[in-house]
Amino acid sequence: IMRHCEFTNDDEVGVEDEEGNQHCSAVGLERAEYIPTLFGDGGKWPLPTTIYAMKRDRGGVREGDDQVNLREIETLTPLSDKAGVDITVMHSDGSERQLAMEEFHDLGSGKLCDKSTVISWQDKRI
Repeated sequence: IMRHCEFTNDDEVGVEDEEGNQHCSAVGLERAEYIPTLFGDGGKWPLPTTIYAMKRDRGGVREGDDQVNLREIETLTPLSDKAGVDITVMHSDGSERQLAMEEFHDLGSGKLCDKSTVISWQDKRI
């Protein structure tokens, strides 16, 4: 389980597109590119067979708005590309318990034996 990439640059300015959607900063994108080196050949862990990111369209990242947050997805996209595994984005803020229960069920059933899962989530909700 890891937090999403950084949102602000060194000058503390957040990275948003013209619609106000939040993206990774340059530093955050560098970290996202580094993450795949930790997995697979030469890495510390095996390539993941399941990758989860918090749902981007979760009703806005700030109360009262419609913007989406793409940082969790952007954090895992390079790893997803390397592993050839799609990023599952069916869970949103507040459904962490449901995701955990699904993972524990799969662990208990043996479905995840010899497999790994990577999850990127909002840092305040991990």
